[in-house]
Amino acid sequence: MRINIFTIIIMIFITIVIDGCSFSFKNIMPRSANYNKYNKEVWHNNYSPSSKSYNRHTKLVEQYRKFKGTRYCYGGDGTRCFDCSGFVNYTFKKLFHKKLARSTKEMVKEGHWVSKRDLKAGDLVFFKPGRYPRHVGIYVGGSIFIHASSSKGVTKGNLNSRYWRRHYWTARRVL
Repeated sequence: MRINIFTIIIMIFITIVIDGCSFSFKNIMPRSANYNKYNKEVWHNNYSPSSKSYNRHTKLVEQYRKFKGTRYCYGGDGTRCFDCSGFVNYTFKKLFHKKLARSTKEMVKEGHWVSKRDLKAGDLVFFKPGRYPRHVGIYVGGSIFIHASSSKGVTKGNLNSRYWRRHYWTARRVL
């Protein structure tokens, strides 16, 4: 019985395809990255697993996942809707047992100033976007922060994006 080269190539191809269907990134994800099996998000961080920042990072990612998409409403500070300072206040109260001022105007006076390059998980990041006088979010790590957006509800943003880079104002460390 003679097997030609074409048959061998077809058999190799089928083996690769079948084996490829069972491949999963889940098994090779580093432990330092938070992996969400539902939407394949990876949140990179440079924190040691034993550090306070790693613990805060993990809590903040879980908080984001819990409230992602929760609608925006001015003055909202509960689980049904949030404004930016309401979301920050709720998150700090629930996760870190820390009471902050209710308004962004007062929040920016709390804690101490921290440079953009020295941000750690849990730091507050403030912006001065055009339409609103002030906006606040919580830094998670890897240039990512979570916040309540008037258009998207609870969402994440990237400090390096053109919009947020242009409107960045200051950061405060309150923990």
